[in-house]
Amino acid sequence: MSIRLFVRCCAARATSAVAISFVVNGAAAQERPAPRGEGVTLPPITVVTSQVAKRKLKRTAARPVARAIATSSQPARTDAPAAAALAEKGTGFGTRTGDSVGKGYAMPYATSATKMNGRVFETPYSIQTVPSDIIRDQAVTTISEALKNVSGVQIDRQGVYDGITLRGFAQGFDRWIYRDGAPFRNSRFDFANIDRVEVLKGTAGGIYGRIDPGGLINMITKKPLATPYYSILQEVSNLGYRTAADATGPLTKDGSLRYRAIAAFEDRDSFRDFVDSRNVLLSPSMSWDVTPTTELYVNYEYRRMEQVFDLGIPVYNNVIPDVPRSRFYGLKDQPPSVIETHLVDAILTQKLAEGWTAKVRGTFNHDVTLSYDSEPGGSLVAPGFTDIYYSKFVGVSDSHFVEASITGDTQITQDIRNRLFASAESYHSEQNSGRNGTTDPAIVRPLNIQNPVYQSWREVADLPLTIGAPSFTEWRAVSFQDQVTLFDRLDLIAGGRWDWSNAGSGSCALSGGATGCPPSTPMDAKAFDVFKPRAGINFRVTPEVALFTSYSESFGPIVGFGRLLDGSLPDPTEARQYEAGAKFQTSDGRLNATVATYDLTRTNIVTPIPGNPTFVNQIGEARSRGVEVDVAGHLTERLQVMANYAYTDARITKDTTPTGDPGNVGHRLYNIPLHQGGIWLQYSLPSGWRFGAGAFAANNRGGNNENTFKIGDYIRVDTNVSYSWDTGFGKATAQFNVTNLFDERYYASATYTPGVLPAPGRTFIARLRFEH
Repeated sequence: MSIRLFVRCCAARATSAVAISFVVNGAAAQERPAPRGEGVTLPPITVVTSQVAKRKLKRTAARPVARAIATSSQPARTDAPAAAALAEKGTGFGTRTGDSVGKGYAMPYATSATKMNGRVFETPYSIQTVPSDIIRDQAVTTISEALKNVSGVQIDRQGVYDGITLRGFAQGFDRWIYRDGAPFRNSRFDFANIDRVEVLKGTAGGIYGRIDPGGLINMITKKPLATPYYSILQEVSNLGYRTAADATGPLTKDGSLRYRAIAAFEDRDSFRDFVDSRNVLLSPSMSWDVTPTTELYVNYEYRRMEQVFDLGIPVYNNVIPDVPRSRFYGLKDQPPSVIETHLVDAILTQKLAEGWTAKVRGTFNHDVTLSYDSEPGGSLVAPGFTDIYYSKFVGVSDSHFVEASITGDTQITQDIRNRLFASAESYHSEQNSGRNGTTDPAIVRPLNIQNPVYQSWREVADLPLTIGAPSFTEWRAVSFQDQVTLFDRLDLIAGGRWDWSNAGSGSCALSGGATGCPPSTPMDAKAFDVFKPRAGINFRVTPEVALFTSYSESFGPIVGFGRLLDGSLPDPTEARQYEAGAKFQTSDGRLNATVATYDLTRTNIVTPIPGNPTFVNQIGEARSRGVEVDVAGHLTERLQVMANYAYTDARITKDTTPTGDPGNVGHRLYNIPLHQGGIWLQYSLPSGWRFGAGAFAANNRGGNNENTFKIGDYIRVDTNVSYSWDTGFGKATAQFNVTNLFDERYYASATYTPGVLPAPGRTFIARLRFEH
């Protein structure tokens, strides 16, 4: 069902204005609050004018672009794909937007590439979105499952965290992931309150500052809606169960105060012996239109994750042992590691003059981690026996992020449009932790790889914490970006960011039951200032085809350990990227595609100095070159597709060893397949039945940077079927998914021990969802 959205006439103006109505998908009805006024209901007005058919409309100078009707680069949408409904008139991370659910696989708008809510087709960067519809269809609950739909992304799981590799480069130790544009370290997300995932490829230091060179993951959360909506989901699988509930709507008659409350609980076993997990999420939020031009959004999130630490199967002498994929190598009855998070996020948005918006946001995050770990220690203590490393970790982390930004969208002349973004931000995080660790065989018995006889965790004394490690990271930054559009065809972007950063760490001996170092503990720190630019050109050849190219740089964490010859700490790594490609969209906007080629180089990697183990050089370098293809949207009215392919040639180009040898020069970076891809097809019938199937594949990957062993290739097939019906008081959907339909045995990734982490076998998932 469709409705007409219209712009109301402004009574205070002396001149009259006319509202232009246009048809959108019924799901967009959830986006906007009911119009507020003095009880007078104005009917929608449809204006038919010959000007609509023209390529260009005459616009008043300095008037923001409404983009309600088609231009040469924005095809008209007569059948309402409604993805455009995600975009608010303002720019940036607006909260007065609807969910992406029900709007298809093609997402024409994204915020992560420029921090302005703009059309992907007009942006000279490679950015892909995993929307709600694919998340629902594939029964996605983890970031690793979501990102299999994006080219050039691999999961490098380490323990309880899902490390992410983009364009050949793994995340650093901090594992930065963004949430609504704010940075978070070592975060895991429950998808109950995630609307979509945006992936910006390549270096992005010119707008985000300190970031891993492969790209950025931005989790877009669900916001309060003006239309009431309630849902409950029950999931049962052969590994456990999951329950999620969502309620949203207005708290006032005029819709100026809106709420949303989301909760989820999950209890799962694992295909791995002695490994299980439990997760809890509570996420209430509220949006308040303080005035017609001012909005305040506040969100609190509580997450508790419990999961047994698991590093997979050990690899010695470059041979992966032939053992069941379920076999666990550690201590039996190991307690789960617990990560508890409290987050508060507040955003104040103020619309200024026409087309201009100011925004201030603040985010506070408090994490408490209690980690128990038993894993292969990395040594064969006897033929066929691996040592076992036992450790316990207690950490407390606090961080805050504050950003003030201004965005502007101005039509300077009939043929020149200008979009501006400028911001200033501050970030500070600090952690204090304590740990212990031992491979002493008198305490932790070695384990037979082929015929393990497990030692119980309870047999190991609860060893006291012995080493404390405080650390901090902070920065202050200002950034700017200007995007100029000429003749509705040529988009030019230029910008940059200045960062003033400081980071440090220390250590101390712990005793008497202490879990961290005292505040007076000295820390080694290094401060640095850096400027990183970005620039790009996007040329819309036709309304369906655009060509783009861009250059960008970034800086990131130190890769390696040690000190330079002058006694100072190493500098951060640097990266630069050249990218070019083409973007395609159908005339109705229901199908889009991106083809990109890139050359990405990371420098300043720490390498040892031959004959001097105390000090290091920063001469290491790695390079990634590749081609990526992403396609999403409707192939027909009933058939949707989300497909991707990546060719990634990621190699070490400069390296040394302690003996002066060239090290791993020429070797491929581990875990990175040369060829990787996937496709998912979903077919819908008018009767309410939907059928889906997909395949995801990668060729042989290196298990370490020495390339002395491989972890193999794989082809995994997933399927789903669902049926929706009207219950009389709402919509019900029964869904059944099978992942790894043919029970393919393969390894998800290699780990640092070294080792390999097996992927799950065939998994059955049944879901029942009620919506009202």
